[in-house]
Amino acid sequence: MRERMLAEGREAGLVGELSGATPAELLGTVAEHYTTSSAPEEIAIWRAAHGGSLDPLVQAVRDCPFLSRRGALLKTLARSVPEGSELIRDPALGPVVLLAERDDLSPQDATPEEAARIMAGSVLKLLEIGGPEAVRGQLKNLSPAQRKDIVRAVSASGHPAPETLEEFGTLVAEPIPHAPVRPHAVQGTRRPRSGKPHRR
Repeated sequence: MRERMLAEGREAGLVGELSGATPAELLGTVAEHYTTSSAPEEIAIWRAAHGGSLDPLVQAVRDCPFLSRRGALLKTLARSVPEGSELIRDPALGPVVLLAERDDLSPQDATPEEAARIMAGSVLKLLEIGGPEAVRGQLKNLSPAQRKDIVRAVSASGHPAPETLEEFGTLVAEPIPHAPVRPHAVQGTRRPRSGKPHRR
């Protein structure tokens, strides 16, 4: 498999070459350059060389500051270790797993709570990638009530991305609730005039 990928001009990691890497280096390289079959092997070799514990790898995911990147690392880890299902139940990492796996979930597979977490994570991920203008551009297509509901849900989500949540509150959420509501003018109507004649 590795030889075929290299022949096609694609990068392919050599299993066993990352045993001395840091946890972050391991996960980043495996996520980008390893296949779904070679990734578990590489991670298993690394764990055997470092006492077998999963904790350093989980901590490396938690320490990643970017939600989108954290999702990719966690998705790789969850699919590559026997304890993958336990990561989903982790209160700090569960929402990240849901976001990473959102394309594999059908609407009926997600509970209302999970759907809300996925929505919040998707908005925060868009903020990281496209900036506040991209998020505001998406929200402009919604009704004022829908915009406020999404802003409220994201702000209260407690998503494990504190820096991105803070940016959302400052750059996206604050301007929306305080925006002045302008009444729509009705064409073809005039303000009723007083019945008293105007004195000159």
